[in-house]
Amino acid sequence: MENIIKPLLELEAYASTKVDIARGNTPIYLTGIVDAAKAHMIHSLSGNKQKLVITYNEMRAKELVEDLRFFEKDKVYLYPARDMIFYSADVHSNDLLRERLDVINQLVMNEPVTVVLSIEALLDSIVHKALFAASILHITSDHTIKMNELIMKLSQMGFERTSQVESRGQFAIRGGIIDIFPVNSDEMFRIELWGDVIDSMRSVNPETQRTMYDVTEIMVMPAREMLVNDENIKLAGERIQKEHTSFRNKLVKNNVEPVILEHLDKSVSALLEKVNNNGNFNGIEGQIYYYYEEEDIVSIMDYFDEPIIYLDEPARIKQRLTTIKTEFDESMKNRLEKGYLLPSQMKVYHQPSHILKFIENSTAILMSTLYQNENLLPFKVRHEVLSKSVNAYNPNFELWIKDLKYYIGKDYKILFLTGT
Repeated sequence: MENIIKPLLELEAYASTKVDIARGNTPIYLTGIVDAAKAHMIHSLSGNKQKLVITYNEMRAKELVEDLRFFEKDKVYLYPARDMIFYSADVHSNDLLRERLDVINQLVMNEPVTVVLSIEALLDSIVHKALFAASILHITSDHTIKMNELIMKLSQMGFERTSQVESRGQFAIRGGIIDIFPVNSDEMFRIELWGDVIDSMRSVNPETQRTMYDVTEIMVMPAREMLVNDENIKLAGERIQKEHTSFRNKLVKNNVEPVILEHLDKSVSALLEKVNNNGNFNGIEGQIYYYYEEEDIVSIMDYFDEPIIYLDEPARIKQRLTTIKTEFDESMKNRLEKGYLLPSQMKVYHQPSHILKFIENSTAILMSTLYQNENLLPFKVRHEVLSKSVNAYNPNFELWIKDLKYYIGKDYKILFLTGT
């Protein structure tokens, strides 16, 4: 990997950028970088530090993940966006949730990872890092376990109780035997109790259900982004009922059609039934402002510890940010007017002003192929990088040889990479 980074050391723009980063002279705007070269530059400038790479849509985020994994292997993670309008539906993907939790778990452990996401994902509201960390369950072999308390704790952490554990985020109880499959593990764990005392703890293959080896400690990460307990379940119920009464009275005063009041009463009744069902439910993330105070609600950006932030095509990010806000506000306003929402349910996404302030106060590098006057945020210094994409040769090897001769004739340094 050193041979791949070495050619960049001879570029004036690269050397100047390194100096500016060291001096804290950021944000820096790098122009002239084609998409194929961005992962190379990101890895080379940052080394073994936490990196946050922000781009303009989900497809581009996946492309960047693949490019960066060439350099950083399994330390690169995609943080997919939730659909802010339709995520409350009961059919969203468990894979999406698992990918997001993988990132959250890595950041809670302060691992030096690279996280790639779209601007949509950055707008998602989640609970504060300290609250998530405090909810991690540590079980050691010298513990005593109260069965009812453990069942309640796992349910509030988002685990699903089943008759037999088959996948992550599930637990099962048979007599004095507890099976737990943490979302942060490839293995299931089996705890056997003698009364309230742990008699044994073992790693179990989830497919064969056979014991693999004994363990002395199990760390169980929450199986959901939203964490609930008796206190905030009660708080959420009270806030929803209070807002329902206030909003309904306002609608009555404005002489709205009776069907709108029917929609509102039915929607709120269904929501309260879910909230009072003592735990998590699909779509609970969209109700986060009922469960927590505003200071306890953050963006995934706030989970990082002094990261280097890269913005891929910042002008396109700015354009997408405007589009997201317009589409979201129009859709939610329409649902609110028809009685399908309470006003607080429109507070789903994190405020862009907080995100932009965080970026400005961090080590931030803006990267684009062409210089753009309209940018996401002001920059202190700009460096021009000369780069271009090469042709796709397969199966035209004659063109490949022709280009090689051209580059050799111009004294280019050429690096060949092969799959095997």
